[in-house]
Formats: sequence, structure tokens, C-alpha cells
Amino acid sequence: MDLINRSKTYDARRERFLKAKSIRLKKLHKSLESIRKLSIKSNHAYTDEDVGEITKTLSRGIYSVIHKFSSSADNRLKYYLEAEEEHYKYLYENDRELFNLIKLQTPHLEKYFDKIESQNDNHIDKQISSLRREISEFQDKLRLMQDHLDDRDD
Repeated sequence: MDLINRSKTYDARRERFLKAKSIRLKKLHKSLESIRKLSIKSNHAYTDEDVGEITKTLSRGIYSVIHKFSSSADNRLKYYLEAEEEHYKYLYENDRELFNLIKLQTPHLEKYFDKIESQNDNHIDKQISSLRREISEFQDKLRLMQDHLDDRDD
């Protein structure tokens, strides 16, 4: 009986966590978008020091959250490395110039960057294949429509 009560308690806490996580992540995305809008130079004047302060605050916030969720050094390392991998994936997709500069200046991480590039290249290849299929299907539909219109004209 005690096991059943603990299970119900766990289920209730889990449900509460999932609901709160969803709400808080949505709020986080809104807050990050608000901070991104500060970068619009036509609306705001900022200095390198301002950018540094924002960057440090965001970084400390990320690593503080990772630290709180990690019960051991092994877990913290795992999550820190995942965060760094996401960081480099973002750069690979959005700022190839900076990604390549970092890659050049950190040759000891070459295998790590090669992994990121190959994962993203595979993802891009899949997207290209998917787009090709969609274009082919669209072309087939257009041909059918054209044939149908040609038949009506005859």
C-alpha cells in the first residue's frame, strides 16, 4: 500500500513538473526574444560592455541551471558538453565564419567539430532529399493538371 501511495505521489509531482516546465520554457523563449530585440540598432544604442554583461548573465544562468539539475560531476560534465555541442551546432548553422575561425584556433577539438559538421551535413542532405521528393510530387501534380486542362480544351 505504501508503494502505491509513493507511486501516486511521484505521478502527481511528475505531472506538476511537466506542466511547470512547459510554462516556464515558454516564458524563457519570450524573455530571450525580448533580449534579442535589444540588438536592433535602430531602436537601441549599446556598447561592447553591455553585450558582455548580457552574455555573462545568460551564460551564468545556463550553467547555474545545469548545475542545479545535476546530481554528480559526471552528470554536470555530460550536460555542460551537451550545451557546448548545441552552441557549436548553432554557430555551424548560423555563423559559419565564426565556426570556422574557432575550428582553426582550436585544433585540439577537430574531431569534435568534424562530428558536428557531419551530423549537420546529414541533416541537410535529408532535408534536400525531402525537398526533392516534394518538388517531384508537385511537378507530377502540375503535369496532371496540365493534362486535364489540355483535355478540356480539346
